[in-house]
Order: sequence, then structure tokens, then C-alpha cells
Amino acid sequence: MGKLKFRPDEIRRHPLESSPQWVKDMLEYVQRAAEQGEEVEVSSRRVLLTPAQAAERLGISRATVARKIASGEIAAEKRGSHHRITEAEVRRFHQTRMNAAVDLYADELTAELEG
Repeated sequence: MGKLKFRPDEIRRHPLESSPQWVKDMLEYVQRAAEQGEEVEVSSRRVLLTPAQAAERLGISRATVARKIASGEIAAEKRGSHHRITEAEVRRFHQTRMNAAVDLYADELTAELEG
């Protein structure tokens, strides 16, 4: 949750060949703004989701998300009487589930492919 500020005199042209497209787009925007004498500010923030939003992204029910929070499988913050889950935690939990599924079926898939 920080901020970066760039003054026009601090902006330099950088090689973009190996950068992802979103980086190229952002840098081009910053360079155009600097050329017009504008100051550019870049900020970040954590994205917090409700259990219902997390459930929708994970393809499971809100009640299942609540159980996973209660068991500690999904880390959540308490905001008043409500839970909030970071987007990063939803991605982590999803990846964990995918890895478990791959591990569960890896032997069967290997045997099927070899057979």
C-alpha cells in the first residue's frame, strides 16, 4: 500500500522489449504524461473480498468458504463482525486445491497415458 511519484524530469526512456505488455502500456502512459509536464503517481492497495465474492471466484458455496475460514484453511481478517479475504489468499487457496487435485490423479493419468 505504497505510492510512487514521478516528476517529469525523473522519467527516462527505458528499453521495453522484454517487458510484459501491461508494463509497456503503463510506461508509455507515464512517458506521455511526463512529456506534457504532468506528475504521475502510482499507488497500490490490497483487494479485500467478502466470503460470497471469494466463493464465487472459487466456484464453491459461501457456507463452504465460512467453514474453510473457521478451520483455518482460508486466512481471513475480521472487520467488525464480518470476514474479509485478500485476493492473494483466494489465489493461494485455489492453487492449493489445484495442486491437490493434480497429486490425487497424477498416477491414474500417467497410467492412462502410458497404457
